[in-house]
Amino acid sequence: MSKKLRPAQVRVHIRDLIDGSESEVQQALKLLNVALGSSFKLEIAWEDIFRDLKTSFSDDLDKLVPSIARHITIFVNRLESVLDQDEKFQEKFLEEYPSLVPILAVVIQAGPKTSCKIANRKITLLLPTTGTEGFRYAKTSVGTDITDLFKEEGEEEVTIARPAALDDADDEEEEDQDWDTVNIVPTQAHPPSSKQDTRTPIKFQDAASLKPRPLPKLKSLQRPEVLFVDLLPAFLTIKGTDREVWIEGSHAPTITLIAEYFKNYARKDMGDINQVSESSLPLTSYRYLPAIT
Repeated sequence: MSKKLRPAQVRVHIRDLIDGSESEVQQALKLLNVALGSSFKLEIAWEDIFRDLKTSFSDDLDKLVPSIARHITIFVNRLESVLDQDEKFQEKFLEEYPSLVPILAVVIQAGPKTSCKIANRKITLLLPTTGTEGFRYAKTSVGTDITDLFKEEGEEEVTIARPAALDDADDEEEEDQDWDTVNIVPTQAHPPSSKQDTRTPIKFQDAASLKPRPLPKLKSLQRPEVLFVDLLPAFLTIKGTDREVWIEGSHAPTITLIAEYFKNYARKDMGDINQVSESSLPLTSYRYLPAIT
C-alpha cells in the first residue's frame, strides 16, 4: 500500500498492532507456527482494504486497523485451536500443507461477514466491507468456516459453533468445554401472568446473522475487574445506580448467565468492602423485548 494513501494514524497502528513483534497478531502467528513447525507470514492487501473501508471508517479512522488486527488474531487463534482439537481437520490440513504457500493473506470482500478460503495456494482471510459496528458484529463469524477450507466439491459444509472441540464424546466431556449451546428465543415471548404485548417487534437489518451464538460457561469467565467487555449474542438494556444494576434483554439464557455470573462474585463476607452484596443485584430473569429472528 502506497504511503501516500496511509494517514500517519493508520501507519502507526499498522506498525504497533500488526507488524510489531509484541502485537497480539504476531504472538498468535508465532503460536501457530510453533504448533505447525512452519513459518507462516502475513500478506495484507492494505491498498485495497483502505480504499474500500476508508469511507465506512471516515468518522473513526483510528478504529480501522485495530478492528482488522482483532479479526486476524481471532482467526489465527481459532485455526490453531481447531488444528489442535479436530483430528479430521488436522489430517486434511497436513495432507494439503505441502501444496500451500506459507502465507496468511488478508483481503477485502463485499458483504457483512468475515470468511476464509484457499486462494492462490494461500490461506486467505476475507474481511467484510463495513464500518466499526459491522466489524464488531462480524467478529462472531470469524473462523467459523475454518473446517471448510479444504472441503471438496459436493462435500457437506460444516461450520464451527465455538472455538473448542467440535465433537464431544459424551455429556461428561461437554461439561469440560467453555461453551454452552443455547436456543434462539421465539419471536412471541411474554412473561408469565401478564397481558400479551401487542407492540410490533423491531426488525433489524441482516437479523439472520445476529442470532444468539453459544454462551460461555460460568466457570470460564474471569473476575469482573478483568473481564473484557465484548459483543453479546443478544440485545440488552442496562440500567444502574450506585447500589443496583438492572439488565433486560431479548435472550433469556443470556440474562440467566449474567445473573449467575454476578451472584458468583457477590459478597460472601459482609466485612469485605471489595465485593458487592448479592442483594444489590436484582437482575430480571426475563422480560419481553423484540427477539432476533
